[in-house]
Amino acid sequence: MIKDISFPENIAIGEDVVYIYKIMYRTKKIAYVPERLYYYRDRSGSAVNTSLSEKIIMNNFMVAELILKEFKDKEMSCLSRKYVNKRMAYRFFKFAVTEPIHSENGERKKKWYVYTWPLLKKFKDAGIYKPQHLSLKNSIRSWLFLNFTGRQKS
Repeated sequence: MIKDISFPENIAIGEDVVYIYKIMYRTKKIAYVPERLYYYRDRSGSAVNTSLSEKIIMNNFMVAELILKEFKDKEMSCLSRKYVNKRMAYRFFKFAVTEPIHSENGERKKKWYVYTWPLLKKFKDAGIYKPQHLSLKNSIRSWLFLNFTGRQKS
């Protein structure tokens, strides 16, 4: 099943997500097992837990873009296509809009928005980020972010 599938080399964070989606596409059947069979070790010095940087933000945008491009022309059920679109729209949204909300550092939050707003707008204008796949609440939050955040002075 994993023959000819490799991790993307140009992504440092989130490459496992791309890899897993490619494997899932090849499967004929996926079953839910309630036991934990996969453990993620969270280390304080890991790349995921380092302070926010343009590289971390860009990697998360690249993961969503890669997955959407990978599956754009592939044959899938309507339900599978809806799931992929929904998960990737949420990934874009999470790293551009909701992630900085949890930051208590106002300056850091402002820098995050200054960096992510043009990226999210670029991906939306290109038709890659599709907020219509988000929940109604998050679609509205996305619209507000895209229409008002960029107008604020940095």
